[in-house]
Amino acid sequence: MIPRILKFRAWNGHQIVLAVDLSKGGMLLWLDVYDYPLMQFTGLLDKNRKEIYEGDVVRILYTDWPSQTPDESGNYSMTIEEYKISRSVIGYVSWDDYGTGWVIRTKSKYSVNDEGTVMTSIIHGTHGEREVIGNIYENPELLK
Repeated sequence: MIPRILKFRAWNGHQIVLAVDLSKGGMLLWLDVYDYPLMQFTGLLDKNRKEIYEGDVVRILYTDWPSQTPDESGNYSMTIEEYKISRSVIGYVSWDDYGTGWVIRTKSKYSVNDEGTVMTSIIHGTHGEREVIGNIYENPELLK
């Protein structure tokens, strides 16, 4: 059985003020959870090996194969980085109580819920990737 990694960090309104690993004996005794929103570690890493926490803003590419084809001279209409950005989704990491798992929530005019968000998988495709680009506290503008 693989042990569950229990890591949290906290936001105090200005910065991340705490990072604790409960799976290594750390404790949250002094932290008043009503004053500081806690963000739980998902157990996942992004393409740069950065830990992904609840509340992180993530760019995720779900492709299993690039759909772009070269022109007659073998050139592509965009670079691989441009392609990834055009095909990726940006959202924030959240726990889905009903699906009991980590999801990416994205804003959408096609949403069926009152919050205007759509839930999608945090699992990327075979050739896809996840990248942490901020968090909901420091970078809310990324979600507009």
